[in-house]
Amino acid sequence: NKTSAETFTSSTISTNVLNTLQAQALSLLGNVNHTFQLDILSTIPMGKGLGSSAALCVAVIEALAVCHQIKLEKKDCIVFSNELEKIFHHFPSGLDVTTIIENLPLYFHSLHSYQTLCERPEIQFLIIDTGIKRNTKEAVLAVKKLKTDNPIFFQKCFDSYNEIAEAARLSFEKGNLSSIPDLMSENQRLLKAIGVSHPRIDDFIDLIESNGLHGAKISGAGLGGILILPIIKPHHHLLHLLETIHDICAQKEFEGFQPLGAA
Repeated sequence: NKTSAETFTSSTISTNVLNTLQAQALSLLGNVNHTFQLDILSTIPMGKGLGSSAALCVAVIEALAVCHQIKLEKKDCIVFSNELEKIFHHFPSGLDVTTIIENLPLYFHSLHSYQTLCERPEIQFLIIDTGIKRNTKEAVLAVKKLKTDNPIFFQKCFDSYNEIAEAARLSFEKGNLSSIPDLMSENQRLLKAIGVSHPRIDDFIDLIESNGLHGAKISGAGLGGILILPIIKPHHHLLHLLETIHDICAQKEFEGFQPLGAA
């Protein structure tokens, strides 16, 4: 999926990580013995909350399976890819690799418990890079601290997340997509409440909402990275929407913010 001119290649990843990736992939496939060269070219920006490492892990597993004429069941491909994800993230949920392999919207509980949803081509998501570098470890620690220090508030937020996810699932199933922007806005308010948003992101969202653009939320661990903004089609003012986003990103206080494209 091309979202910008930014790319990464085999040389972008450290030799140790690349060797570990190759060795573990071969081990998962049954210790097949074959000499090969792994070349990587990706246009999914790294460290932005777009699942770049998950896409790489899926690609490596699927490429090596084809190379060795191994027919992988979908469930095995998901499990193997998620094992490789642990090289990059110690405790991946499995959401990213499952979404990539299923290639459909998901209602996700865990690696072994999820539901695929109908494709809804009438909704797209504008991807906006905030230019703010994420720190996944910092975000995880912040949430962990909140859970320890204020378990009642944390549980209330967690329950609200579940309610939002269930409402979004029903909206997708019934085709009632007009509720999605409000649900995403509510999700972003919860992310802010648990401390994984960012002041510049909050200001940006406030400004675009004042211009009638609702639903922007952080993607990934938080504290920076990517925002996604839902666009419900047919959007009769799509050109104006894009012009508004570009104009706001051009403001001095939002230096580094830039729309990357729609998905």
